[in-house]
Amino acid sequence: MLVSSILIVYDIIMEELERLQNLVGASYVLAKEPKHLLFGLSGGADSIALASILKTLQRIYKFKLTCIHVNHGLRQAAEEDENFVINICESWNLPLIVKHVKIPSKSNIESNAREERYKAFYEVKEKVKADCLVLGHHMDDQAETVIMRLMHGTGPTGLAAMREFSNGIWRPLLHVRRYELIQYLNHFSIGWIEDDSNLDFRFLRNALRHRVIPVLEELSSSSIQNIAKTSVLFADEEDYWSDFSLCWLKERACLDPSNPFLNLKDFDTLHIAVKRRILRCFCAVLNVKLDMAQTQRLIELLNGSGHQSVNLPQEVKAIRSAGRLHLVSAKKNLIRLGNLEETMDEKLGNRRIESFDCERLLGAVLRYRLRGDRISPLGCHGSQSLSKYLIDRKMDRPFREHWPILAIGQDVLWVVGFGMAQTAAIKSNTKRICTLSYVGILPDETEIEKKG
Repeated sequence: MLVSSILIVYDIIMEELERLQNLVGASYVLAKEPKHLLFGLSGGADSIALASILKTLQRIYKFKLTCIHVNHGLRQAAEEDENFVINICESWNLPLIVKHVKIPSKSNIESNAREERYKAFYEVKEKVKADCLVLGHHMDDQAETVIMRLMHGTGPTGLAAMREFSNGIWRPLLHVRRYELIQYLNHFSIGWIEDDSNLDFRFLRNALRHRVIPVLEELSSSSIQNIAKTSVLFADEEDYWSDFSLCWLKERACLDPSNPFLNLKDFDTLHIAVKRRILRCFCAVLNVKLDMAQTQRLIELLNGSGHQSVNLPQEVKAIRSAGRLHLVSAKKNLIRLGNLEETMDEKLGNRRIESFDCERLLGAVLRYRLRGDRISPLGCHGSQSLSKYLIDRKMDRPFREHWPILAIGQDVLWVVGFGMAQTAAIKSNTKRICTLSYVGILPDETEIEKKG
């Protein structure tokens, strides 16, 4: 009877171990079977268990596995942890790279340590030319992340939390509980490191793990699984809305990082929830990640708060004009200047085409505007600064530095698409007419117009 019971327990354990290996193997296939994995090996239970599973799967899928251990130097036991990882990698014949990092500030140790750790990961990933970074985050980590983000205040994007595949990172254990990994290690008598800082309740994640999560599981035994499932639902929603937002923007905005703008005509008809998503997607063009407060400030700007601009992260300013929202970066890059071609086409409302007195084009250059430029508008007396000319024609300020003009010295002959000067206009004594077409993108064109 005792032997039979032991065999039953053994079979259950082996079935569970096989389930873990199959789960990670299936996730590897869904990750499109990367050939070279860089694995973040801390020495904790989750990373050691995953290292063991990956080592087993390596025999099947023949991928290259390189480990990286980051020593933050924050704990007295950090050197012991490093030696433990070195020893286990030697015994398992796994290549290992150890990186020592310095935490720049003690004000937010968790956040700063994470930033330096990921910086080290990406540096090594590029150096060894790995296809992806593998991390051992599990279901308990995911639930803690969701709760922390709720506490700090977040929306659907934040509640999607960590992804199984995201930005070159593969997290195959997000559907696995931590206790399952402990069982795996205990069955194979594999040791791991217990980080004593995990018991420091000054860190929010630790307080949640040891004081809040047990209460949640006491109230509902499936609470962790349900929180993790909820994050998956939010992730699916995010994928859909991200695609929707990008498609919507491509029809109504310019997404060139040199000159991003959003036409507001259709935007004003959207529901507030969609507006928030569109704005976050739009700002991502300049790598600006909006938080809730910043998103709300942009909404208020577009609702006519009385301000004309809002400062955003990454030294970016959002500017509202009569019909557009512009993003202007302190790191300015001009859009590509087009060129002029002689054409036989008639103008017929085409703003890219204009006719000139050929003799008056000698020495003319297509360029962007310069300080001191002046124009003598056709049909007007005298000249005026190009700046005033553009203002009078209600050209959005962010467009002005990108706009192509044809000029001789500082005498402007043609502001493409807006008007020409008397200087090169066709007159009764004109001997030869030259019709020019501007070939290139104009700054006020959306993605669809550019393709057209």
